[in-house]
Order: sequence, then structure tokens, then C-alpha cells
Amino acid sequence: MDRAAFWDTIERSTALAADDEERAAALEAALRAQPAHMLQEFAEEQARLMRESHSWLLWGAAYVINGGCSDDGFDYFRGWLLLRGREVWERALADPDSLADVPATRGDVECEDVLYAVGKAYREVTGSDLGFATATVEAEPAGQEWDEDDLPRLLPRLWARFGPAAVDADLADDPEAETAAQLEMHRGIGALQRQDFRDAARLFMSAREHGRRPITRLLAANNIAWSLLHLSDSYAEGLRWAETATRELDAVDNDRIAPYVQGTSALAYVMNGLDAGGVTLAEALLEDETAAVASRASRLCIAAIGRAHLGDIQAAQRAIDEARSLDPSCSLLPAAIAAAGLS
Repeated sequence: MDRAAFWDTIERSTALAADDEERAAALEAALRAQPAHMLQEFAEEQARLMRESHSWLLWGAAYVINGGCSDDGFDYFRGWLLLRGREVWERALADPDSLADVPATRGDVECEDVLYAVGKAYREVTGSDLGFATATVEAEPAGQEWDEDDLPRLLPRLWARFGPAAVDADLADDPEAETAAQLEMHRGIGALQRQDFRDAARLFMSAREHGRRPITRLLAANNIAWSLLHLSDSYAEGLRWAETATRELDAVDNDRIAPYVQGTSALAYVMNGLDAGGVTLAEALLEDETAAVASRASRLCIAAIGRAHLGDIQAAQRAIDEARSLDPSCSLLPAAIAAAGLS
């Protein structure tokens, strides 16, 4: 598949989709209709484009637009960029500051799903996995590494549109939206206390939609994840939101929030079968003896769930007993008890 055919596949399949989630799904559906050799060629071209776009300056653009950008976040940013089509992609590689002209919502410019669309389609068509990664790039980015202080000079138009001054201006122009977000957050906390997790997730999603401050959006994402991870039909979605909160943590200078985000990640891991990682993270958090009683009880339950899944029922029982003594109303106790097969 040549480059023109690659871009034609993306642009034709996504033309009628309403948002990036639908675009990624539409691309995957179109790819499932292709023979295996075409999927292999599509994947190879995607990998070439990811290598060609692995530059410091484009990473800087992602950093400015999203208020911070990790390694994985840069991959997901380029997933979003792929869905903008060939013209926007090539202009952005030549001049990342040109992205100031592209419609985008600050802090939410990424699409992970599109990066794995061809791999999922290939598995559906052939029953086997692609033999190489199509998303990540191990080599050092091309060009000159930057410090954050360099970005206003390197990307002046993006900085004017998405930098801290623009965030402050948005808050000044739309204080009602941030107030609405805070009100929805308060209501969501109330729903969590009632253990009405579906309503809590809905309220936190509304808070994230209205929120203008990065910290508001981060807390909303984390609370969405925590709520969904209490619902047996939403564990995978909860993991995705936990990953979003983890990525956004880099953009928020608040050390107090990190343990809560890490605790949510630990829960996401054990509820999605990633038990070893979840136990390691939860038990590391338990080393902080200054944590609030409720937080410690939750972390003990997370460790218990993971230990039970790993077959260490005695360790799970000990963690459950301690959690119950600390907080008998802990929302995770039923899941921990069920995982350990106890009553």
C-alpha cells in the first residue's frame, strides 16, 4: 500500500463520523474488509509515519496543546493527528505551529484507539497478531530537545492559543462553566457516598465537560474511573479513564493528588486482570502510614482483590480483615470478599 492509498483509507472511512471515537471505529471496520496483505501494508505505512513524526518540536506542540505530554501521550496525540488527514498531518510535520489553525479542545487532543485499529482488524481477519508495533517508537526524537521555557519562542501561535495565559483568559471569560463543573463534582461525590456509582460517573463526566482548569478535568477523569470500576460492565472503560487521569497528572503540579490517581490505577489493574501490577502499586501506597483511614482501607481491598486473583487467599484474607477493621463501609469490601471466596 502506497502513502496515497493509506491516507485515502483513513479519509474515506472517517468522513462521516461525528467524533474521534467514531472515526477510529469506522477505520477499524473499513480495515476488516481488507485482505491480510493489505492490512500488513497499512500497518507498515503507519509505522513509517510514526517514525517520521517522532520529533521534539511536534512533541512540543502536543505538550502545549494538552498542557503536558508523556511518551504515550505523544503517541496518542499523533493518533489524533492521523485522523485530521494527510494535508493537516504533512503541514504539522513541516511546521508544528500550524496546528494553531486546526480545531481542537485544549487538554483533550489525543486518540489512542486509531493506533490499534489495524492490529485489531488483522487479528479479526487472520486470528493472529501483527508481528511489530505500529504505535511506539524507541529511537530518540529528531531535532533539538527543548525546555518548557523555550516553547513560547518555538511555537508562538500555539502558545498564544493554548498556553497558560489562554487558560486564564478562558476562565475569566467563562467562570460559569468552572462553577458548574465544581457543582457537578460535589454532586458526584455525594453519589459516591451513596454508592450510586452509575450516577456518580454521569455527574463526573458532566464536570469534566464543563471544567476549564486542568486540575478539575484531572480529578473528574479520576473520579469517572473510580466510579466505573465499581460497575461490573464497565471495568475496561474504567481502565481507559484511569489511564487518562495518569497522563494528565503530569500537567498538574499537585503532589497530594498523585496517590489518589495511583490508587485508582491499581484498582483498574486488578479489575482488568492486571493483578501483579495492581498489587505492587496498592502495596506501595500502603507504605504511607499517614494516609487517611478510608484511603488505606480501599488500598487494602485493592491488594486483597489482586492477591486473591493470584491465588494468595491468606494474604487476601489478612488485607480484608484489616480493611474491615478500618472502614466497615468501604465500597470495595464486597468485591474483595467475593474475589477471595469469603463470606
